[in-house]
Amino acid sequence: MFKKVNPYELKENFFEQIGNNWALITALDKGQVNTMTASWGTVGVLWHEPVFITFIRDQRYTRELIENTKKYTVTFVDGNTYRKELTYLGTTSGRDEDKLAHVGFDYEIHGDFAHIHQGLLHIDCEIIYAGKFREEQFLDTDYLDQNYQNKDFSNVYIGKIVGAYVREEK
Repeated sequence: MFKKVNPYELKENFFEQIGNNWALITALDKGQVNTMTASWGTVGVLWHEPVFITFIRDQRYTRELIENTKKYTVTFVDGNTYRKELTYLGTTSGRDEDKLAHVGFDYEIHGDFAHIHQGLLHIDCEIIYAGKFREEQFLDTDYLDQNYQNKDFSNVYIGKIVGAYVREEK
């Protein structure tokens, strides 16, 4: 169903995928799988490695799992088809319920990663750097005022891409 590809061969428009279709950030820790919707992220090359960088606030349950495992999967689904599910996954805590089951998403364990069956693309990442935004580092405070009114600054996770899988055409 999915074919492993070299990350450098990906043809996706990540501005469209992340900003408009949104992504799912999924973590697997001791058999527990949780996912969250993300509309912030970036893909690039850092320290000669292909990376996906994600930004997660402290209150997100997915962050706790990522902190434990130092790994995460980025999954892209069809944002038009699954907008309602993506919205739910982004606004409900996985501490309280199995969100994936609630929205009818299935997944399978792929080594240390969980891949959501409804995905079109999975990017498996191992964290090579973690940090946190700090108020005094914002040079343009408009972004601070627009995105962090409660001072709940995002953690930054730079994940080395260790696997990329695209859905195979039937």
